[in-house]
Amino acid sequence: MPEKKRAGSSGNGDSEVIQDSPPPPSHEEIARLAYVLWQARGGGDGSAEQDWFEAERQLRVPKEKFHVA
Repeated sequence: MPEKKRAGSSGNGDSEVIQDSPPPPSHEEIARLAYVLWQARGGGDGSAEQDWFEAERQLRVPKEKFHVA
């Protein structure tokens, strides 16, 4: 069952909104993005671990932060 987060309470007896947390990115999603990041910097130089951690970080950022109005 997905983890639930409480989205604020006014403290005045109003009901709270409960939101489902998005599932964590899959191994395959992280691997694909890490490969794209590796290619974007020209491959070879750098660290596979840095690419992996950066891909994981980017995939965990809520999608709303990427929304362009």
